[in-house]
Amino acid sequence: MELYLDIETVANTNLPIDLMADLMDRVKPDGRRKDAEASVQEKRAELIGKFALAPMTAQIIGIGTLYDGNFTYHEGKEDEIVTHFVNSIQHMEANLRIVTFNGRSFDLPHIYLKMAKYDVLNHRFMSAATESRYERTRHYDVREVVTNYDPMGRGTLKQWAMFFGVDVPPDMHDGSEIQELWDNGQFEAIKFKNKQDLHMLKQIYEKLENVI
Repeated sequence: MELYLDIETVANTNLPIDLMADLMDRVKPDGRRKDAEASVQEKRAELIGKFALAPMTAQIIGIGTLYDGNFTYHEGKEDEIVTHFVNSIQHMEANLRIVTFNGRSFDLPHIYLKMAKYDVLNHRFMSAATESRYERTRHYDVREVVTNYDPMGRGTLKQWAMFFGVDVPPDMHDGSEIQELWDNGQFEAIKFKNKQDLHMLKQIYEKLENVI
């Protein structure tokens, strides 16, 4: 039985003071520019703009799953989101396979590093997260399959959906818009985007699973 998984993250604006200070102190001015201080501020702003991509500087704001046709979206405080998600998979079928898009590089590390941070234990999830990328028994990363395990391989979830003839809503949001939606309090829009992503992921996986 497949569990389709997709997380949503934003920049963590409440990092420990010493961590934030260390990250900012490491930004150096552009020696090619005369306005050194302005270049530092620009580079710091650019760095903060990428906070949502890395587990150390990101905040998980939602974990969506699609299981046996049912969509579930875990939201709230980050520790609660992670705990509720992990507990939800504990009693699912023994042959559970987690299906993601870029999950090995993004979704799973975000989750298991936050599990470690909040002392949340779940050997079942970790067995999927640490499975060999070529085995695909407990974790099937669709992006790895469609790019032939090339980390530089092209194509977003939306683009691959178009390639496979999967219906893509014309007005759907993508990951680059999550921070803005979050800042504007459009939480339902984020949840709906997550649900759309999971349904596209499921349809792509079903095409691949019949062949690969």
